[in-house]
Amino acid sequence: MPASNIGPAQIYLGQDPPTVVFYSDGTMAHISGYIQPVVESYSIAPFGEHRELTGASGEVTSTRTTRTGLECTLTFRPEGTDEANATKAAAVPAIGMTAAISGMKTIQVGLFANAWNVAQGANTMWHVTAVSPLTGGPQDPQTYSVTMRRYTGLSGNTVVAD
Repeated sequence: MPASNIGPAQIYLGQDPPTVVFYSDGTMAHISGYIQPVVESYSIAPFGEHRELTGASGEVTSTRTTRTGLECTLTFRPEGTDEANATKAAAVPAIGMTAAISGMKTIQVGLFANAWNVAQGANTMWHVTAVSPLTGGPQDPQTYSVTMRRYTGLSGNTVVAD
């Protein structure tokens, strides 16, 4: 008798390795010959600032949500076919860079119909907001995490620098 799937269907969003390209000014890839590292894990969620406004009686009379968008964290494991490629995959982006992601499953999260994927130069590119240290040891694979945000009210791929 053939086996049958009796459980629910599930998808792993990173099943097909995504391509992530980091840009230093919204248009120029920041590392020449960059090798895409393996995506070890990921998370994504909407964010925003939510306020409740109260009337004279103290009851909530309205609410206000501002600074909305998506936040994701990708944990990378630099690997390559040889030491030179692994070294290129270990290149870590800087805070303030933008990023384009392609190849992830198309899902809706919050106000974004295609939460993960965005092309270079498109509106609402990913903006790097935090980067964890590159860590590892002789018995542990090296990893680092990049946290990025897409803002609903920020159009274009503008990088604001001081």
